[in-house]
Amino acid sequence: NMLDWGVLMSQNLPIDPAASIYGLVRRAKENRTLVNSMATMQMVTSEIENVMLLDGVRARVFAGFEYMSIFMPQVERYRQIAQNAECVYVFAVMDVEPPTMANVRFIPVRDNTPLTQEWFLVADSADYFTALCAEEQSAPDAAEQDRTFEGVWSFDEGIVTIIQEWLTHLVHAAPLDNLHKRRNHNKQVSLMS
Repeated sequence: NMLDWGVLMSQNLPIDPAASIYGLVRRAKENRTLVNSMATMQMVTSEIENVMLLDGVRARVFAGFEYMSIFMPQVERYRQIAQNAECVYVFAVMDVEPPTMANVRFIPVRDNTPLTQEWFLVADSADYFTALCAEEQSAPDAAEQDRTFEGVWSFDEGIVTIIQEWLTHLVHAAPLDNLHKRRNHNKQVSLMS
């Protein structure tokens, strides 16, 4: 209902319109894997989500969906991810009203800002840490099969930690205390394979 929508929006502070996840990692190009097609982006995203869904990893998750209407077909998948997640943060322009979902915070972003041109999915936990951060390179009116992205898919603990801590600060969440001391690198390698 509209009252809940108003409460939801009042709990979230506005995101800096200059915020850019891909801009944060752009300097780490020597560690990047180029992901340049829509099909590749969807495959990588599914792989990251499946670690949480199928392997039961309890991670803090940040996902950028450009527009809430793009997120809506993924509601049930993210409802399942949120059941086991530490918390899920979904960033989007609120072009439609978001659903009510336990353990999910919707972070409104302004249209025509860097975050509306980025595709990102970050998962961080003691057992699994990864970040997919990409910037769309195609024209705004490109057909879905012609959309292209330049980005980074990283399992580098330092890069993932920097992104996760920056996003955690951006959404005013409590830090993930002593995560670096609890890292299970053997589990990470197992989940990566």
